[in-house]
Amino acid sequence: MSDQDRDGFLKGIRSLLRALGENPDREGLLKTPDRFLRSLEFLTSGYRADVVSITSCRFSGAAMLDTFRMARSSGFRRSRESLMRSRGDCRSRNG
Repeated sequence: MSDQDRDGFLKGIRSLLRALGENPDREGLLKTPDRFLRSLEFLTSGYRADVVSITSCRFSGAAMLDTFRMARSSGFRRSRESLMRSRGDCRSRNG
């Protein structure tokens, strides 16, 4: 996000606070626009993430299709177990 976009976004949040009857210059709300922006950036960060770069494995299309077929035919509990087994040795690179 460019600095210009960020500034516009922060001004918009301050406008929303005013529209709600709040004073965005009040001590308790001074950092709210920045906190709100950071929370949205975090919540939407998955849209920019690459799954392959986050995990250390790739799922083949055929293996995933077989897993979902098993899941559909065997109910929720068994599907959860089979999905866990299908992950094999995949580990998150982020911990």
